[in-house]
Amino acid sequence: MFWVSGENAEQGDVLALIPSHCVITKSNFCEQYPELESMEDSGAPWQAKIATYSRYCLHPPEGNDNRDEWVKSWYGGGPGAPRPFDSYSSQELNDLMSISEASLDFVEEAIDARYNTFLKDFKSVNEYNKDIAQFGDLYSIVLSRTANLGPEWENRRGIIPFHDMVNHPPLAEVSNVELFAFGDIRKMIGYVHANELVKQLVTRNAESNTDDGGKKRLFCEPKDSDMLLVASREIEPGMELWLSYNSRGEMEDEKKLGLMLQYGFPFHM
Repeated sequence: MFWVSGENAEQGDVLALIPSHCVITKSNFCEQYPELESMEDSGAPWQAKIATYSRYCLHPPEGNDNRDEWVKSWYGGGPGAPRPFDSYSSQELNDLMSISEASLDFVEEAIDARYNTFLKDFKSVNEYNKDIAQFGDLYSIVLSRTANLGPEWENRRGIIPFHDMVNHPPLAEVSNVELFAFGDIRKMIGYVHANELVKQLVTRNAESNTDDGGKKRLFCEPKDSDMLLVASREIEPGMELWLSYNSRGEMEDEKKLGLMLQYGFPFHM
């Protein structure tokens, strides 16, 4: 994702507003799929539940049509589905050992721990997911794309359109955007100031086309649960937008391996 405006974005500018009803999370899905309410009352972990929600996007029950095109766009990159140690090639294992500077025994332990957790999570929702391979693909994608939605959402996790496509910065760069719920910003700086930030975003795109070829003014009254992407530093036109997935610095071998297996790339290099 790149900043394509003709002007610099300044620190604190709102770059995008994502309506809360577009977020893949519990509160949205239980409205559309009441049959999932029993899963919500179970002890299944959040990642298993969100992977199940995502499967419903791709294969909704007859008569339901949800955000399938967005979910389909996730495929084609990132980490693969969790798999056991004995399915890895010698080259794959050597690469993991070399990048993480860990022993083969340690790599084996990390791979199998991830795989065993995946099997346990699948078992917790297998009433709703009959195809373990399909669930495994979505499960790995969910782990690499979810975000903490903040206090306004009681720190639940969800997947957010647009935000989920923003990359982690290369080692020589630092992130330039942050994620907030509108309600959390409102509590920090007040309702009037928070609304002014959103109005600046709308002003940059103040008109839209109508069906009859005319123009109409855009009006935006954000909900507290709507999500905002906010510039954390100056962003020049053409610059890529970057989010920090995880803090950098010295890492233990266990964390290096865990992040590599979860996201599909090393954070420490």
